Amino acid sequence: MRHLPKWDLHHHVVPNCYVDAMRAAGVTQVGGFRFPRWTPERSLRTMDSLHIERAWLSLSSPGVCVDGIADPAALARQLNDTLAAIVATRPDRFGWFTTLPQADVAASVAEIERTDTRAVGLLSNAADVHFGHPDLDPLWSTLDERSAVVYVHPNGRPGTDDAGLLNPLYLWQNDTARTMLDFLRAGGHVRYPNIRWVLSHAGGPLPAILDDVLRGLRRERPAIDAELDAWRPHVFLDTASKAYDEQVPAILAFGGPGQVTFGSDFPWARPTAARMIARAYQRAAQRLELGEEQLRGIFRDNAVRLFAREDRPAPRTTPPAFSDFPATTGPQPGGRPLPDGFWDGGDAPVRERIVLHNDSLGAGDLAVVDMLQPDFSIDEIGRCRRRGVAGLRVPLDLAGLAPGQDFVDQRLLDALAKGTDLLRFEPRADGLPLLTEGRLDAVLFCAQGQWLRRLDRIRGSRVILAQTAGAIPYLARPIDILRYLGRGRLGALAYAWATFVVRRPAGYRWLRATGRE
Repeated sequence: MRHLPKWDLHHHVVPNCYVDAMRAAGVTQVGGFRFPRWTPERSLRTMDSLHIERAWLSLSSPGVCVDGIADPAALARQLNDTLAAIVATRPDRFGWFTTLPQADVAASVAEIERTDTRAVGLLSNAADVHFGHPDLDPLWSTLDERSAVVYVHPNGRPGTDDAGLLNPLYLWQNDTARTMLDFLRAGGHVRYPNIRWVLSHAGGPLPAILDDVLRGLRRERPAIDAELDAWRPHVFLDTASKAYDEQVPAILAFGGPGQVTFGSDFPWARPTAARMIARAYQRAAQRLELGEEQLRGIFRDNAVRLFAREDRPAPRTTPPAFSDFPATTGPQPGGRPLPDGFWDGGDAPVRERIVLHNDSLGAGDLAVVDMLQPDFSIDEIGRCRRRGVAGLRVPLDLAGLAPGQDFVDQRLLDALAKGTDLLRFEPRADGLPLLTEGRLDAVLFCAQGQWLRRLDRIRGSRVILAQTAGAIPYLARPIDILRYLGRGRLGALAYAWATFVVRRPAGYRWLRATGRE
């Protein structure tokens, strides 16, 4: 592998003062991982081994606005003063994104002015406030006046602290896409056009789902396509954790190779992950016949241009196929919309509607069951199978599960698994992906089900995944990792064996076998 020079825009700090504050607040791990040991010297050694000329330091999740932190603004000041001192000792190797007490807009603006910064790090949400919220307008106005570079890192949402690895591998990265789509829907890209953006982890699934979202956004913002053409040159996607053939083409097509920057995610990710990313983009450059200038841009020069505020056109293109894993497999059975109000009115009326609906079906149709009423649905599955229906339709409402219930009832899953008929999983919610809660429940069903190992008895070839916004191939490898790493160290060994030795990763193969629309 050629060792091209790099600028790393996704390089975290974990100073002792921050770890001590988090532990005092009762936070001892993040997303299932303990705080890694970090010093500036460890960063420099890693940078040298990865041929990184300069790294821009930032704080990762959960930031400073954490329950138990009495004064987030004071902690942000302490961190910024610590990082300013580190950068002052090695300005040739380090830059930094200023940490803000994001939940307090006035304090955030004051910290921008105190540090006189033009580069800040923000989390995708603070206290579930996303970027389209009007309360954030003074912050955006301040950043716009400074033509600031804003680095966006995913953060958990309230109520998801116990989700373990499901957070960093799925839920958190969704939140980066969610917050940027919220910003677009609110028109922030038009009102604050001078802000430059670095979206960590390539904006989560944003490159994969954007087309589906735009179909809905055009009804709210008819000029959205022209607006995005003007805004996209200010948006950069970093490469951290995005090294798979189902991901790289979509990232490069989002705004062209000129809008991609290198990110390692050190020290939360090991240097081996950064090497894998570098190899993936070198392979992509060969397959796409990118020139030397474009490859050097991804690794270094795009970041240099970003901080120089030098914009270039960033046309969106159709991603080439590096993988034979298509986003959709054509129209699938059972997609006729249910009547409006079908799920309204409580359990008893819903049961009545389901029975009437299923009684009206022909032998080739798919019968509806209610995932929130497992006892009734198990009986209904048996009744409908005896009538000879072609399959079962499971509209998902994962947010509607009872407190303490982590997934679809296991008895219901076992009943679904017993047959050989089709099983269609679709969200109950309609609307824009991620902006409408539950709209991507078919994808969450796969991620959470694989992580909890609840889908082992259901063959993927029987499954139809509906309304996935084309995200399944893009997310297939992270979902596959969830399947294995949920089992701890033995799972990690099984993942390495399945992925790199026999090349038969079970979760990935399960997803490939599904029908998708």
